[in-house]
Amino acid sequence: MAAHDRTSQRVPDAQSIARSSVVVVGMARSGLAAATMLSERGARVFVSDAAPAGKLTSPIAELDRRQIRYEAGGHNPSCLDGADFVITSPGVANDNVLLV
Repeated sequence: MAAHDRTSQRVPDAQSIARSSVVVVGMARSGLAAATMLSERGARVFVSDAAPAGKLTSPIAELDRRQIRYEAGGHNPSCLDGADFVITSPGVANDNVLLV
């Protein structure tokens, strides 16, 4: 299966975000900002990052503070179950296990 084409994205409106389940792939600045914005607008957000938790202490502290669920140290494809949207940080490779 080929990697998803990031240019063919569906942009949700504000009402659909509030009712959505969203997976954010990548916990760096862009991923954390996306997760925060989506959560503030009522989405159910889950963040996944391949880096070990020890290298993500600052973003994890922010996610914990905002009560946003996450995983670190790898990507479990089951996190996509029931997701309405997947948001990827710019640094996430197109061949990431969650995107192929």
